[in-house]
Amino acid sequence: MDELLEILREIKPDIDFEHEDNLIESGLMDSLDIVAIIDAVQEHFKIELDGKDIEPDNFVSAAAIWKMVERYNSSGRKEH
Repeated sequence: MDELLEILREIKPDIDFEHEDNLIESGLMDSLDIVAIIDAVQEHFKIELDGKDIEPDNFVSAAAIWKMVERYNSSGRKEH
């Protein structure tokens, strides 16, 4: 989770990702921010997110993003 928080802070340093739980509806992040997060997460964690994972519920908080990342194993494939 610490690695993810570091990534998120690089993209949006003005957001308190540890405590914010409504990033999208509060207007703190927009679609361009989400694209940047997807790109950074895939690159850093060496995973490829499925298109079905690119939905607002997976990006409402750092915890939600981390939960999504954890579903993937180190080979880049989604764990079953």
